This record gives sequence, C-alpha cells and structure tokens, in this order.
Amino acid sequence: MEQVQTVERPWRHVAVIIGVLMIYALGSKIPLPGLDVDKLIAVGAGGNALRFSIMALGLTPVLTVLIVFEVAKLLFPKLDQRQAAAPSKTDRILRTLALVLATVQGGSVLIAMQRAGLFEADEGGLVLAGVAALVGGTLLLIWLADRIVLPGLGNGFWLLWIAPLLAGLAPQVATAIMVMRNGAMGTPQILMGIAYVLIASAAVVVANVVMTRGRGEQEKRQSVQALIWPPLLANVAAGYIATLFYLGFSLSTWGLVVARWILLVPLIVLFVFAYARKPVAGRAADQLTREPVMAPAAVWLLLCLLQLALCVGGELLTDLLGLPWQLNGGLLIITVTVMTSLLRLVSSPRVSATASA
Repeated sequence: MEQVQTVERPWRHVAVIIGVLMIYALGSKIPLPGLDVDKLIAVGAGGNALRFSIMALGLTPVLTVLIVFEVAKLLFPKLDQRQAAAPSKTDRILRTLALVLATVQGGSVLIAMQRAGLFEADEGGLVLAGVAALVGGTLLLIWLADRIVLPGLGNGFWLLWIAPLLAGLAPQVATAIMVMRNGAMGTPQILMGIAYVLIASAAVVVANVVMTRGRGEQEKRQSVQALIWPPLLANVAAGYIATLFYLGFSLSTWGLVVARWILLVPLIVLFVFAYARKPVAGRAADQLTREPVMAPAAVWLLLCLLQLALCVGGELLTDLLGLPWQLNGGLLIITVTVMTSLLRLVSSPRVSATASA
C-alpha cells in the first residue's frame, strides 16, 4: 500500500457558506409571530425587515457573552488554560449563557413592542411565542456558524455577525451618491472617506499576513484574535466609561464624544499589551509561565499603532468631514479579516492522502 496525495480545492466549504448565508437571508424575511405589519409601516419601521424578524437578535447575545469572557480571560489567564483543556465544555457554557441572555433581551424588546401596540392582539402568548422565535433564531445561527470552517477564525461566527452589516452597504452607498448629487456634501469629503477605507483595508490585509505567516492553526487563531478583539473591547469599555462620565459630570454630547476618543487610546494599548502577553494555547504546562511571544515586539507595536489609527482616525474623519456613514475602524478590521480568511479558504489548496494498492 502506498499513499497518493491529491490536491483539493475547498469548494465544498464555499458551498456550505453560500447555503448558510441563504438560510440567514431567508430567516431575516420571516416576521415575528403576531406583529401588526400595517402598524409597523405606519410608524416607518416596515422597511427594515431584519429588525422584526426571527433573526432580529442575530449573534449579538453570543458576542456580548464572548466580550465578557474575553475580558475575564485577560484578567484570569487560567481560564484560557481551562478552555484549551475542555473547549467543548466551555463552548456549551458560553452558548447556554448566550441563550439565557437572548431570552432576556428578546423578552424586553417584545414587551416594549407590545406596549407600543405593535402586535395584532394584546396577548401574553404572542410575547412568549416571539421570545421563542428570537431565541430559536439565535440558536439556529449558532448551529449554522459551526457548519462553516474559516482559516484563522475557526467557525463562521464573525462572518454571520457582519453579514447584516454587509447587506446594509448598498443603501449606504446609495445615500452617499444621493448626498453628492444634492450638493449636501462635496466630492472631496466622500473621496477622503473612500480613501480611508481602501488604505485601512490594505493595512489590515498586511497585518493579517504578518501576524499569521508561518504559524500553526492555533497560533493563527490567537494572532487573529489579537487583531480583532482589542479595538472591539476598547470601544465597548470606552463607551461604558464615557457614559458614566456623561451622567456623573453632566457632559455635553460633544464632551461625550471627546471622552470616548481620549479613552480609546489607552484602552487599545492596554488590550494589545494584554494579548501580546497571552500564552500560546497548547504549550506544555512548564512553558506557560514563560514570556509568550506570538510575534516580535515590533510587530505588536505596529499592530497597536494600526488599531489606534483606524479606530480613532475613523471616528475623527467621520465627525470632521460630516460623512453620511460611520468610519468604524474596529468593524472594518473584523470585516477585512473575514474577507481575508475567505480568500485564503478559496485560494489555498488542501492536500489529502489516499491509500492505493
């Protein structure tokens, strides 16, 4: 018997991704049970079907739980070791918490909608049915995400999380064109916004290549996490802290915005530093106490500067230029990273070994 190696293109995975996205799109068209469509249209909310579909919560409850867990892992490194030792158990716990959170969020939203008279009948059973539909939608998305395999990202969580945002790009482009035609904004401002997106996207692609080149799959995932999570965690933390300042010191709206900008800088630096010190999962126990280096110090410094430039610079450009869309650096990093992973999936052949007589 001898081994014969064959090169396969991962078209099966691509087909799965297309199928998953089609299911997501179909689910976003299924309205919650009992909604009064006429009233939704009357209040001007009928145009956004996703907001009132069974997929309305999306993967937001999962992301909320993951944010808390990521911060906990940075504060208590042993959680990382426990997750590496029992990943399935950790996933079950996190997903259970996400479904509990989805139940709470869905119930709160639907009770508010019931009080606003957006249901066909004022019955508690419709709220319960709606909560079940929302939680079921989130559970379905969790299951669908596990059907996807993406290099460096693991499953399809981030792809499905950004899918609704990508679907909304076309209306934003149409709005920008309309603004330009009406003369409400000059062409130079729009071009500067486009230039930011193009340059930032190229920089994120380079960062992905540098952070993952020549590394094993587990190290690639940790490197990608270090690219994605610090801006996201910093944005969430800055938002909460700035809101506390806003409420405690009666800041103006502009003061709240400036407070977020000021907080973003040290928070991004702090989170990048925390990820730079994380041990590489899978190392031997005696190696976990050593200084973990997934990349040279210069790479971490450049990564930190990139995230600062994209996140703070994006918000500054949005406000200074008065753009009709938000230049969100953290979201751009996630989107480009997902697109880069998809390109790797399509372009990288897989070698499989088969036995022959």
